[in-house]
Parts: sequence; C-alpha cells; structure tokens
Amino acid sequence: IEATTITVDLIKRMVCRYYGITHNDIISPRREKINSRPRMIATYLCREFTAMSYPYIAKQFNRDHTSSIHAAHRVREWIATDPEVANDVKTFEEMLSA
Repeated sequence: IEATTITVDLIKRMVCRYYGITHNDIISPRREKINSRPRMIATYLCREFTAMSYPYIAKQFNRDHTSSIHAAHRVREWIATDPEVANDVKTFEEMLSA
C-alpha cells in the first residue's frame, strides 16, 4: 500500500477481501465465527495501525467500545496460541507496513 494513509475503511476492505466476506458481514450483528473472527482481527489491526480510539473503531463495526477492547485482547491471545491467526495477522501487518 504505497503512500496510502491507513484508515479503518482500508483495513475493513483488506480483511473482507482476504477472508472472502462482505462489508455487511463484517459489520453485521451476527456472531458466527466466520464473521466474528475477521471482525475482531480487523478491530485489532485498526487499533494497531491507526490513531483511532476504541469508541471510534467500535462505531465503524456497529459495536460498543467494550467490544473493540475485547476484540483487541482476544486477538492478542490468539496470536500467542493459534498459529493460523498468528499467520493471518502477520500477513496483514506485512501488507500494511509495505
């Protein structure tokens, strides 16, 4: 991503494309793992790569700010314990840092 400002929308589009889900899926109230895991990873990436607050990020995903805090903590746990999630997050970090 050359000379592009990293935004919440950019991260959402990237995560949706990677996992093959739609924008409506990532912001939906549904809690199925197929939607919730990418949403939580996107929330984590937004917190790591933008200067946006938890309340702002949560609003972009139709969530309460406590949900974005919880998501960031869960993703950190998954990175430490789930090689698949760790690999996905590493891929996103490399894409965003390029």
